[in-house]
Amino acid sequence: MTKNDIEAGMEWSESIYEAALKLHKPKKYRTINKVEFFALILELFSEIRHEEAIIQIEAVAVRFKFRTKGRTYWIFDMPEISDKRLYIEYILDQLDEFN
Repeated sequence: MTKNDIEAGMEWSESIYEAALKLHKPKKYRTINKVEFFALILELFSEIRHEEAIIQIEAVAVRFKFRTKGRTYWIFDMPEISDKRLYIEYILDQLDEFN
């Protein structure tokens, strides 16, 4: 990956993060917030790509099927929603395989 690719990836990751923050409706419990927020990130990602995806929210994980690939994202690996820098890096790292 070139420096320009990384910068472009950081930009779209930040755009998705900012859009998700605007749409997210916080819940009482931290666990629910984390899985629902990341599911929203995945939904926005697939909408940007104009492709269908299957997103399943479970108690401590989010399952994502996009094109022919599938992945489970565990809450224990997700950064705090409020840590913007870390969350943007997480988005870029986790969704890179689907680009």
